[in-house]
Amino acid sequence: MKNLVKDLNDNPDSYFNEDGVSFEELKTAIELENDSFVCDLSTATGRKISASHAFGCSKLKSAIDNAGKSKVAVIKKQASVIDARRKEAREYLDEQRDLRRLPLSDWEVQEESRKASHQAILNELVDLKDCGQLETSEEIESRIKRIEAIEVSEAELQEFSHEAEVFKKSGLEMLAIALNSAVNRERQEAELEALRIEKAKRDLLEAEAAEKREAEEAVRLEAEIEKSKADRIAREKADDAHVAAENARRDAEAKAEAERNKLIKEQEEAKAKAEAEKQALIREHKEAEAKRIADEDRTRLAEEARAANVEHRKEINNKALAAISEKTGVDEETAKKIVVAIFSGEIPNISIKY
Repeated sequence: MKNLVKDLNDNPDSYFNEDGVSFEELKTAIELENDSFVCDLSTATGRKISASHAFGCSKLKSAIDNAGKSKVAVIKKQASVIDARRKEAREYLDEQRDLRRLPLSDWEVQEESRKASHQAILNELVDLKDCGQLETSEEIESRIKRIEAIEVSEAELQEFSHEAEVFKKSGLEMLAIALNSAVNRERQEAELEALRIEKAKRDLLEAEAAEKREAEEAVRLEAEIEKSKADRIAREKADDAHVAAENARRDAEAKAEAERNKLIKEQEEAKAKAEAEKQALIREHKEAEAKRIADEDRTRLAEEARAANVEHRKEINNKALAAISEKTGVDEETAKKIVVAIFSGEIPNISIKY
């Protein structure tokens, strides 16, 4: 039985001889090989042996099938019998080939899933390090924590660990720079806001003090006017010299009127000054609001430009990957590694034009 498969490969015509190998003998020999075969998928050599084990069925099937075709051409009368033997051998050997290859096929599916999972981690590291220029320090710190939480050891990512370590290190370095810039920007904004608030408080206190001084001055002048009137009446009663008293009264009234006019003028000037300061504060507020809106517009446009640039780069990279796969015949995973190496500057004198 051990040499039956070898003998059939060497002389497949014997399968069709009347005294040759029967299908049951072939089936028994194949099943004996199946029972004695030890499948080891943990090493590349083991996987090659597993593939070769399955290929044995294909090889024997081809040998028997081709021998049968030759027999049919020579022995027309036996065509139906030979075709039936061919069919049963072909179907059975196809089935056995698939059964033999099933462990390897399952392993290949698991391997593809493992690689896709690790590639998703690499993609996440790349996405996390790409932050906007106006992101807050809190948002950037969140990105840093998420990158730090990603495990990139060889035990976790196997052959992807080195690339993941490079992405993680570069991402943390870039985010540290961005975080420092965000903290400085936020500190400056806080300082400017504090200065604006302090100025508004100071202007309000000065305006209140000015109003208080004006009110006190008005009270003082009114008291002087009343005193002047009282003095005039007293002088009129005490002084028989009517002309002198009248002149004094007129002088006092003229002086009081002048003082009153002066006070009114000062009050109007103070009110005009306060109104001007108020309008200045309003203009400052409007200008600050306009600047804020303009800054938000610039930020939005910058974010839109950045998003468009990312999409453009993805499109160029995908086209490059497709072209490499098509022109060189390498698989998609190898093409991806080539694109990543060119993008990272690891291949001298070659770059991707965006």
